[in-house]
Amino acid sequence: MTLDDNVELLAQQLAGMTTAMLVSHGKDGHLKARPMRAQPTVFDGALWFFTAAVSAKAEELAGNERVCLTYSDPALRRFVSVSGRATVVVDPDKARELWTPTLQAWFTGADDPSLRLIRIEVDEAAFWNRSDDTQVELHGFSRTALNAPPDVAPVPVSNRTSGPSLAPPDTPGGWHAES
Repeated sequence: MTLDDNVELLAQQLAGMTTAMLVSHGKDGHLKARPMRAQPTVFDGALWFFTAAVSAKAEELAGNERVCLTYSDPALRRFVSVSGRATVVVDPDKARELWTPTLQAWFTGADDPSLRLIRIEVDEAAFWNRSDDTQVELHGFSRTALNAPPDVAPVPVSNRTSGPSLAPPDTPGGWHAES
């Protein structure tokens, strides 16, 4: 399958999924998971989430960019796992594009100075085939194969260890099947 095929197939699997569990590496080395609201956007190889400038997850991502996202819809037997690299960025245009009224619970608006975006560049993904319960793996999501990231500025995270940890409940080679 081509890169475009992988992007399209993953986009189909993520369609309608409203919440992802974002797993990152805590300062103590343990894995940390929290729910994130999936942004209703066309998946193009990157996934986007909102966060606060000062948050535990922003600090964790500054220390280790490797993340895993899991999505599930047990009623439809849909389960998706995505791994990639996360960057906390300031991108006012993207924030306005993705903004929904639900986010007003955490931010004053798309131009809120405390608002940051998490851009996750997908490296690989897996989903479980409903028809025969096999795992399908998608590889080949690479930085060079996908469009270059937009001109966004990575944001340094302060050494602050307290403050809000925003986690609004956040949307999105070849392949082979394994039993």
